[in-house]
Amino acid sequence: MSHTQFSEFSLEFDNFPTGEISLKTEHIEAAFKQVSNIKDYEQKWQIYIHTLALFAFEEWLAERAPELSVNKIDCSIFQPEYANLIPAVSNIRVGDFKVCLMVVNLYEQVNVPNSIITLPEFTAHFYVVVEVEEESDLAAIRGFLPYNQLVTMRQKSQQQSDNFSQIPVGLFNSKLDELLLNLRCLESTAIALPKPSVNLSEMSKEKANTYLSDLLQLVSEKAINVKYWLQNQTDVVANSLSWNLLPALSPVRRKVERNH
Repeated sequence: MSHTQFSEFSLEFDNFPTGEISLKTEHIEAAFKQVSNIKDYEQKWQIYIHTLALFAFEEWLAERAPELSVNKIDCSIFQPEYANLIPAVSNIRVGDFKVCLMVVNLYEQVNVPNSIITLPEFTAHFYVVVEVEEESDLAAIRGFLPYNQLVTMRQKSQQQSDNFSQIPVGLFNSKLDELLLNLRCLESTAIALPKPSVNLSEMSKEKANTYLSDLLQLVSEKAINVKYWLQNQTDVVANSLSWNLLPALSPVRRKVERNH
């Protein structure tokens, strides 16, 4: 179905007011197992929460659209070479679509890693926001945006750091039936994604993961180097201005200094 045909197409959906999902015991146990060998606490917590977000998304999709299958073979959280380098759940496949999951924080903000927007290897057709309440064993699908709209939102964001852009969850589309309609009926070619410069399918799994790990580390280091360069440039300019902006000595003051 073309993009024009899709805009004229409509389907009847049950009225689900929320994308809430109960996390099952097996989900929690599997998430614990996923991070059992990780030593760093922050990395362990990040991957644990993202694993629960993935299970919640799978469960939600199975309930709402059982005909759609989820392919996790290339999912980032299952790639130990770089799982801790990308704070999102990227490279999920739902049919012909690439899907990326992001977890909303306590302040109703979504931290959007720059890498899932700027690196073609990690871009997605749809970015889905998931809220995880691990203490209550609950999760909820909060909203979504297609790639092109998220790029626009990121450019307008007033809260950006070296590696993230922060976008309020309220700016994501909360009409989840539209996400299902997209996944069911839209052609993946209707949402253009940047193309990787390297064909990973021609590499072995090990080489591909090493390449992706190196790529993520390179981007992170580049952002840090740019930050320090800008800081140094600011210091140089500030020092230059401090000298140039010093007021000229008055004739009386010059005379006093000469006498000293």
